[in-house]
Amino acid sequence: MNKACLVSAVLGMFLFLNLEAGADLVIFPTGPAAWMINVTPSQASAGATTASSAQNHIVEIDVTQDNEKRRSLITWSDGKTTERWAIPRMNLILAEDSNGQAFSLLSGALGAQILAVPFTPSSFSWISPEYLLEKDPVNYQGKPCFHYRSNQHDVQPNGKNGRTVTEEAWIDSGTLLPVALDDGTNLGIFTFKKDPPPPLTMQAKFQDAFRRAEEAMGIVKPVYLPAN
Repeated sequence: MNKACLVSAVLGMFLFLNLEAGADLVIFPTGPAAWMINVTPSQASAGATTASSAQNHIVEIDVTQDNEKRRSLITWSDGKTTERWAIPRMNLILAEDSNGQAFSLLSGALGAQILAVPFTPSSFSWISPEYLLEKDPVNYQGKPCFHYRSNQHDVQPNGKNGRTVTEEAWIDSGTLLPVALDDGTNLGIFTFKKDPPPPLTMQAKFQDAFRRAEEAMGIVKPVYLPAN
């Protein structure tokens, strides 16, 4: 790879993993990194979620990424875990069904939206200076944070606006790493790990789903061996 191609590849990776968030106002790690997200009901809607509290819901998300992919290991309230992968350069999501079979979806597809992992960098794309509540940082989770709040319209599948959702975000004023996000349904508290994660390797079933997606996109041509 020549120098120009290398620079282009590195820049593209930086844009893919970081600029999903609000431009320059929230910064996620680039390259190998890992963090945990503790998920509880939204503070704003806590009183309204009692009826749905018995439903199976996400309680924790263990995120690990390298330069090309991001894995989210999701723990549910019933104790089960599911695994999802994001391949940003291909706009691809890898997931598994209730039987544990792996499959792929383009990130813009309706099915991918239903399976979307909350509290990813794109969840912070709404943040802008106009939504900053206090001029000076506030204390949240023991850290000085920039505090943002916005009322957003919840767009329904038919394209019409539904209920108005209040979103809040707390961003570390020193590092610009996210500390917490309340999306109107759930509150996610972020804990970033200091040590680099071990090499990130997909299970065989996800590798197979990824190869099938590459073939379908024409990125890799299937090789047919002659019959014996």
